[in-house]
Amino acid sequence: MHRKMETKIGEKMILSLAIAAAVAELINISKGMLVDKPVLNMISIICILVFGGYAWYKLVVEKGVKQYNLKIESTQNRIKTIDFDKTHKKLIAEHRDYLEKKRLAIKDRLVIRHVSMLVILICIVLGLLGLLRGNLDEGLDFLPLGLLGAAVFFATLLNGHNKELEYKAAYKLRIVSNLLKEINPKFKYRLADKEDDKFFREYVGANFGLVEHTHSDYVDRIEGEVDGNLLDILEIILEAEVKNENGSSANLRVFNGMFAKVQTSKEGNFKLKVSSVGIPTRAEIYEAGCEKLKMDNSVFMDNFVVETNEKVLAARILTSDVMTMLLDYKNKYGIDLDMAIKDGTLYFLFYTGDLFEPNVFKDSMDRESLLVDYSTLKMTIEFMQKMGTIVTEL
Repeated sequence: MHRKMETKIGEKMILSLAIAAAVAELINISKGMLVDKPVLNMISIICILVFGGYAWYKLVVEKGVKQYNLKIESTQNRIKTIDFDKTHKKLIAEHRDYLEKKRLAIKDRLVIRHVSMLVILICIVLGLLGLLRGNLDEGLDFLPLGLLGAAVFFATLLNGHNKELEYKAAYKLRIVSNLLKEINPKFKYRLADKEDDKFFREYVGANFGLVEHTHSDYVDRIEGEVDGNLLDILEIILEAEVKNENGSSANLRVFNGMFAKVQTSKEGNFKLKVSSVGIPTRAEIYEAGCEKLKMDNSVFMDNFVVETNEKVLAARILTSDVMTMLLDYKNKYGIDLDMAIKDGTLYFLFYTGDLFEPNVFKDSMDRESLLVDYSTLKMTIEFMQKMGTIVTEL
């Protein structure tokens, strides 16, 4: 379930500049700076209409459309379960007061930070307008207020960063752990750390073919045992340094989701790889000793590429039900995935985007956010469990 609902950083900056420019122009008109300059006055009015209209669209119209689409998507595509309502009420009773106290403290700092940033932008715009008119004193009038805004911004930034990390850690340890217990009490959750690098190195052996990354962040780790098979999940963020046409470089996020493994008792030199079609950050890598396998399901073949060294065993694994499950995961729930089976071990890449990340501007017990995380986690574990059972019984 891709988290495409959040506004991008670039859009936020444009929105902030739009508001700042509109406010600055209103201040100029109110002070009578442009009364005797009809051309500049007309430009000022156009700026207010354009920037103000853009800000209104981003804050009101587009936000309403996104919320409506999210509601429709939630109703039609998310996993619905009566059990979740019971879990949600339990989480509210046991953890809401503690988490809300932490969240609201952070929210206040963020509001102050955003307001101070807006003040800085308004001062910059007004100062530049004064300088463009050739009035140095007018341009410098807004310098003290701008410096004050900058001081407040950096103070809240430095003071609030650790608090944000503390809130995020408390949220994960209290909420994600309990969601996981509701799905399967045998599973354990912890915050990922550098020690998880050993587990992630197995990703290389899975040969998924993502663009070579230069930086990795390990976020969450989930471990458990089902039907004698060991299930392991690591939420990761991979970034690669990419060269631009002008010679500069930038970090590109090539993967944000879950790398997972199911260790079965099955042995044998069997290989099967099922790869989603249309992943721009992944190269097409062929498995040594394998060849492409064409399945009877044309819709499945439009969405996945299958490679194997044992066509008969691959056909026994990729039954009609399994192919439908893979298609639902990719198309109905919006999650691309890759799967590789090697010598009885199953490896997965789930392109889920961010998971288990609290939004300080939403209630810590926001039902929609928790349902998305719960549904994704439940569906992923059940899918891994089913695939592990199929391989074990071959």
